[in-house]
Amino acid sequence: RQHSHKQKGSMNRRKSAKRLAKLHYRISCQRTDFIHKATSELTTTKSVIVVEDLNVGGMLKNYCLARSISDAGWSEFVRQLEYKAAWSGSKVVKAGRFYPSTKTCSGCGMVKDKMPLSERTYCCDGCGLVLDRDVNAARNLLSLSTGSSPGFQACGDSPLGGSAKQEPSVMNNE
Repeated sequence: RQHSHKQKGSMNRRKSAKRLAKLHYRISCQRTDFIHKATSELTTTKSVIVVEDLNVGGMLKNYCLARSISDAGWSEFVRQLEYKAAWSGSKVVKAGRFYPSTKTCSGCGMVKDKMPLSERTYCCDGCGLVLDRDVNAARNLLSLSTGSSPGFQACGDSPLGGSAKQEPSVMNNE
């Protein structure tokens, strides 16, 4: 803002432009450093990493989120995950763009027709499972990484442990 108020062609504007460029460079280096550290930690500590292939171009059309999404560098994050996973022997699994991770019940595998973003809790009509929508999606992505189908395992346990006869629980984000 201060830079935009300087008179064009003045020495103070040139100095301000240098300071601004230096600040942007510093922020860029911090973001790159974070991505390197996060991807290194993930690939060295996890054997399988699942990422969703999102429609980033479509998400950038939302003017409220566009700057935050473009600043995050999601494609660079995934690129670094892939080559570092190859180095460390980890495996990166990409869930397809149209994989219904949010709309699929992690308990019984039933897929809902619609799941609007305003609906923050997943309620299954088939088995009665009630979960936070993000936890449900994470469980579905976990089952995608292990190669098993959503639902209960052969010995009667759920994919994340515990008995299949447990009542569905509600998770609170508090």
